[in-house]
Amino acid sequence: MAAQQAKEYISYTQSSNQMLHKHLTFASEKIENLEDKLDTQKYHNARLDHQNRALTTNLHVLMQTTSQLKRQLKEQQEKALQAVNDTQKMQTERKALEAQVLLQSQRVREMKKNYDELQEENKALQEKAAKGRVKSSKKKLKKMTRSSTFNASNRRAAAGRI
Repeated sequence: MAAQQAKEYISYTQSSNQMLHKHLTFASEKIENLEDKLDTQKYHNARLDHQNRALTTNLHVLMQTTSQLKRQLKEQQEKALQAVNDTQKMQTERKALEAQVLLQSQRVREMKKNYDELQEENKALQEKAAKGRVKSSKKKLKKMTRSSTFNASNRRAAAGRI
């Protein structure tokens, strides 16, 4: 009976060992699968780290470029604003100059009109003065010829002046 029990115990132990061997084999395969997955994951992580570093570098370059572009845009906006201000100033100055030219042209027209009027008045006065001189010269001549001190040569000279 002890031999029977020993046989059963050996048989039980062998079957337990077979079962443990199966479990160990299964666990060993699982471990190998997990190690393969871990290696694959490490490879993917290394690739992602490399990509991450490249993207970080690209991000820094983009940030620097964006900063430069912002500065350039600000400078261009300032230049454009200055150009607009200069243009407005020039337009204001041009309008002021146009107003001055208009005012000066009005003054010139008025002065020309006044000059023409003065010329006409001067001409009229000259004509009037010429007529008056002729009359006064004739009167003087008559008066001088009546006087006893007036001789013939003075008469001829006076007549030549008329």
